[in-house]
Amino acid sequence: GVSILRYDLLSNQMDDKPFVQVMPGTGDNIKAMDQLPNGTKMKCYWMGLGGKYTKPFSLLNFIADKPWLASLILAVVPYRVVIELIPKWTALAVYDERGMLVETLIDDGGSSKGSKGGGDGKKKGTVDVPWISEVEPVGDYLYLMSWYNPFLARIKKSSVGK
Repeated sequence: GVSILRYDLLSNQMDDKPFVQVMPGTGDNIKAMDQLPNGTKMKCYWMGLGGKYTKPFSLLNFIADKPWLASLILAVVPYRVVIELIPKWTALAVYDERGMLVETLIDDGGSSKGSKGGGDGKKKGTVDVPWISEVEPVGDYLYLMSWYNPFLARIKKSSVGK
């Protein structure tokens, strides 16, 4: 998985130990927030997780430390095919001020415990909003943004965690 390090802008030094030891996916756009996704007041950090490190194999994890292999794959395989090979998965990870995971909101199409995929008329395994990179609270809603999707999605805060 991916670790997050903390850099002190005043001392120009990196902390010795990671702020977040291991994230369950590839993080994007870390935001300092004063509330949890459901609106409860708490100083925390929100991180959109656009891809998943899966066991026993993850293409993203496998090529993470092999830029030459990533370049080779992208030179030989069309980009659309590469995108289709990456499992559709998305999550929002919320960490407290010490870097401890508070909660993870996941849309994996119903394959994880507690997920609601497949019960709302959609095919099990179908992810509604793949690869989110940022979540922005506005009023009673959370807006889900992505580097990939040609749309902006939103969910009611009151439905989070249900």
